[in-house]
Amino acid sequence: MITELTGQNLPQWISDARAGGLPGISSFAKGLEQDLDAVTQGLTSRWNSGPVEGRVNHVKMIKRQMFGRAALPLLGQCELVPWGGPRHPGQAGRSQPRRGIEGGEAMSEQIHLIIRLSGDGGVYATLPQAPGLVYGRVSLEELRSDLDAVLSFHFGRPGPFDVIEHHERHYDVADRELVTRLAIDEHRDQRQAVYERIGQVLDVPGQAASLVSTVVNKVGETVYVCAVPSDTLGWLAAQIDGHGDALVAALAIADNLLLTLPIASDDRTHPVWFQGSSPPETRLSEIVQKIPVVTPPQVTSLEML
Repeated sequence: MITELTGQNLPQWISDARAGGLPGISSFAKGLEQDLDAVTQGLTSRWNSGPVEGRVNHVKMIKRQMFGRAALPLLGQCELVPWGGPRHPGQAGRSQPRRGIEGGEAMSEQIHLIIRLSGDGGVYATLPQAPGLVYGRVSLEELRSDLDAVLSFHFGRPGPFDVIEHHERHYDVADRELVTRLAIDEHRDQRQAVYERIGQVLDVPGQAASLVSTVVNKVGETVYVCAVPSDTLGWLAAQIDGHGDALVAALAIADNLLLTLPIASDDRTHPVWFQGSSPPETRLSEIVQKIPVVTPPQVTSLEML
């Protein structure tokens, strides 16, 4: 019944279970009868409390990350602010897409699905385009299978949706948090090369500490996006979730070097951040070309008089 969603068979199962005479099973069946309508609905409909449970796990993860480092006010900023905006009537609990559509057409905005493996082997995903939504499943395959239904419910309209997956991996580096993010797209091989180069840096203690000496996101993580030269600032900015969030674009250059470009959404509490003037369609390759290369001054020999 659970896998095939045949909740209509539940009354017969309860009857058979109680007739079996096993104390534990009979007691369980009796409990099901006390809430028969709700249990039948859970065994019939595809909708369930999975997104809510994913949200709870996300809150617990953030709490564990901040244990001993921060108090309740910071947790409130991380968890309560995304839910605090006004809602349209009839849309309680749902966020509105930043660019809407009419007549059920496909959403023009690309949705970035940020996927991370949880400690119990399951997976959960967040979406910057859907603030407040945390979507969890027991496996990546199940998460992908139910994604369209979850997005349709969240945005209040049918798909299809233009979704790009990003897979994250978490590291503890020098008592700080580092996360690598790799997009699953046509540039995956190039991004994988960047990911491997970051891994090489992490194997060198002195260099590993330098990787976390840059901007952090709202929960104190330094997020490195495995980037390619054709990525645009708009594509990277679309992965930032709200004010005060941040990430670092990492590019592989030369033979064994990494070029890192911090990108942040300033909430006016970080004086070291500054506003850039490049348009969203600017490619990273264009920015790299503008970075000045400093030539060390030549040493002039001195002649004794």
